[in-house]
Amino acid sequence: MPFQDYEDSLQRAAGVCGIEHEFWDIFGHHHVTSIETARAILESLGFQCGSAAQLDQSLQERHRRAW
Repeated sequence: MPFQDYEDSLQRAAGVCGIEHEFWDIFGHHHVTSIETARAILESLGFQCGSAAQLDQSLQERHRRAW
């Protein structure tokens, strides 16, 4: 199930970077962050998002740089 693995990796990377999966706005409206939006934000942060392996590698690199 490669697609599921990709979505799992994307959600994991988004969580590490503080990208919320869902939120309530000031008007009380509930919003769910789409996979496309999470991917665009991660790409803007320098993550390679072409595959689950690239996402995992980007996460490892981020962790390495933090140390």
